Amino acid sequence: MKFSFEQQGFIGILKLYGELSLERESELTEALMVSMDNSDYLIVSFHHASIPNSAALKPVWSAQQIAMKQHKDLKLIGMDGKALTYVLNHDRYSRSESSQMLP
Repeated sequence: MKFSFEQQGFIGILKLYGELSLERESELTEALMVSMDNSDYLIVSFHHASIPNSAALKPVWSAQQIAMKQHKDLKLIGMDGKALTYVLNHDRYSRSESSQMLP
């Protein structure tokens, strides 16, 4: 996996290239965190990336949670429907777990 980051004002664009495998999870996490640190609105492009296993998207789901807590926007583009469903379902699951934990 390779990535590139460019910033235009407060908008950052993170472009991912190659295979997003579980072995590259730490690289993806680092790319997402550094990109979020440098922008308030982050667009993550998956147009040139392949996702062999939806579990490899765990860092993306985690980044979404962090972005919400930091009042930042994270938008995903170029992701196929199956992978996007994985991210959205984990987001819903996380919210329901949190609400059940409240007194």
